[in-house]
Amino acid sequence: MLKCHKCHKLLSKFVCIILIDLTIYILNNIHAFT
Repeated sequence: MLKCHKCHKLLSKFVCIILIDLTIYILNNIHAFT
């Protein structure tokens, strides 16, 4: 799991959010194509 709760800086939080959104996007695409 991503340890996003440990991100303290704004940039770090932004990166964590992007990683989560990207992961969800990829997972949704995998489910859509299967």
